[in-house]
Amino acid sequence: MVRSRSWLVLPLLVVLAGCAPALTVTTIFDDQREAADTLPDEASILDGIEPATSRLLWEGDGVSFYATRGEGDPGTLLCLVAVEESGPAAACSGRVPITMTTAGVEGSFGEDSPGADWVERAPHFWTR
Repeated sequence: MVRSRSWLVLPLLVVLAGCAPALTVTTIFDDQREAADTLPDEASILDGIEPATSRLLWEGDGVSFYATRGEGDPGTLLCLVAVEESGPAAACSGRVPITMTTAGVEGSFGEDSPGADWVERAPHFWTR
């Protein structure tokens, strides 16, 4: 005789789902959007990003980095957008950190510092 033990699975799933930490990087989108947060026109046409959600993270060394939400299911995709002389680029993911290199600058948008050799430029954003 085979007995079903599926009643044990559901409570375990509920407990595990309740343990998933909320991403604090998304709080950047809670702040009022300012004029400096607006993407340059050439970056607004990048596929996969929601330009109206852009927030300037840092600019220096010939590159500007922005965070945006990604197209699709709200709250699931985040994007890191870099704009430099040769043009814009974006990297999007449902997980952080999101890291990309452009104009010789590597930027990382995430919950924690990627490592000791990174410099924090803004909350949740580091470069090296």
